[in-house]
Amino acid sequence: MTVFRWIVTPQRPARFHDPQDFESALHVWQAAGLEERAGLTTWRPYEYLKPDVQEAMLHTVGTALRLAADGSVIACGRLASTLRPEYRHLYDGDRPRRGSWEESMARIEKTLALARTDRDTARQLLTLLTLGCRTLDRFEEERAFLIGVGVPADFLPTAGELGHTDPA
Repeated sequence: MTVFRWIVTPQRPARFHDPQDFESALHVWQAAGLEERAGLTTWRPYEYLKPDVQEAMLHTVGTALRLAADGSVIACGRLASTLRPEYRHLYDGDRPRRGSWEESMARIEKTLALARTDRDTARQLLTLLTLGCRTLDRFEEERAFLIGVGVPADFLPTAGELGHTDPA
């Protein structure tokens, strides 16, 4: 129905939101081999048009559908996807490596094991985890997490030692 209305309704370039739409409408009429709007200058209900004008309108709608299907004009609107050419799959991309999650978890566990025995690693890990902390409470949550997974509390600096302050 939208395609039909687009063909039948009198349109001027100023009525189109996009100048490309006006060009597309002209292209459809030219491709149908007919004068724009079948020579109509004023709007009339389709039912009141002469039979030869109704036939010209229907022919042009069919032409518009064919042009949209082959991609010569761009179909727009809610149901436009039904008129566009079928999607063609080109490339799946690279497959994720097997075991990437397991590898990541192993690296995290290795870093935590090192932080449990090395003061500098514990400090670097806490610094990394608290980069985006905006409050002291959030900083302390991250610090408590590391203590909870076995990093000694005396290896972890306080917020003040790392220069974190609560914004006032």
